[in-house]
Amino acid sequence: MQSAHQVIQKNIQLLWWVALGLWMAATNPSKLPVWGLVVPFILLAGGVYTAARKVLKIFPATNNIAEKHQKSIAVIAASLVVMVIGLQSIGQLTFRDLITVALLGLVGYFYLYRNVFKAS
Repeated sequence: MQSAHQVIQKNIQLLWWVALGLWMAATNPSKLPVWGLVVPFILLAGGVYTAARKVLKIFPATNNIAEKHQKSIAVIAASLVVMVIGLQSIGQLTFRDLITVALLGLVGYFYLYRNVFKAS
C-alpha cells in the first residue's frame, strides 16, 4: 500500500506533464506574449525535476545519497534539459553549445558539492 506522500508525489509529477501538454495543445506560440513563451519551459523543468527525483530513488546506487544531494542533482538535470531544448527551439544548438552546457552543469554540480554539501 502506498503512503499518502507517495500518492501526492505521483500526482504532482503527473500534473506537471499534463499541464505542459495542455499548454502546448491550447496555445499558438506565434500569438503569445513573451511571458507565454516562458511557461512551457517552466512546466518542462518541473516535469524533468520530478522525473529525475523518481529515477534517483529507483536506482539502488543512489539510495545512500542524501535527500538534499538528490534534489540538487535533479535541479541540475532539469536545468540542463531546459537549456538544451531552449537553445534548440531558437535554432542555436550546436555541438559546441552542448559541450558548454555540459561543462556548465559539471561546474554547477561541483560548486554545489563544495559549498553546500561540505558545509552541512
